[in-house]
Amino acid sequence: MTSEDHNNKLLQLAIYLNGLPDSLPIKDPPHSHYNFQIFELEAEWIDTIGSIEGAVNRELECRLGSQANGPIEFTERGLPVEALAAVLNNYTTQFPNDILLAKWVDDALVGVKHTFHKLKTPVCVFFLLCIYLILTWL
Repeated sequence: MTSEDHNNKLLQLAIYLNGLPDSLPIKDPPHSHYNFQIFELEAEWIDTIGSIEGAVNRELECRLGSQANGPIEFTERGLPVEALAAVLNNYTTQFPNDILLAKWVDDALVGVKHTFHKLKTPVCVFFLLCIYLILTWL
């Protein structure tokens, strides 16, 4: 995957997360299941796992669940969830060759689209047009 493809996926993810269906509750950061606005790695886990990338993968799995059980299902919306795109951007930029971190971008994008589908919420045409225009102007 090229850097441009990766950046396009992150941009799509950010747009979709920002537009999660209104039927999902908005939670304040202290009450959010996800709260990606505060994403800190425990030094103990970095030491135990042996790498920052591994610790990031573990923390993402703790917050989002394992993909072995199917796609991610977002259960809330708002800034604590939207910050996931920035977290993934930060770590995939820091570790561009890490396959697991790149897979989290793909899995999060599939998951957010799955959430729209599961809630039977159509993605508005304007929303899709915005994504198209942004991606074609990059």
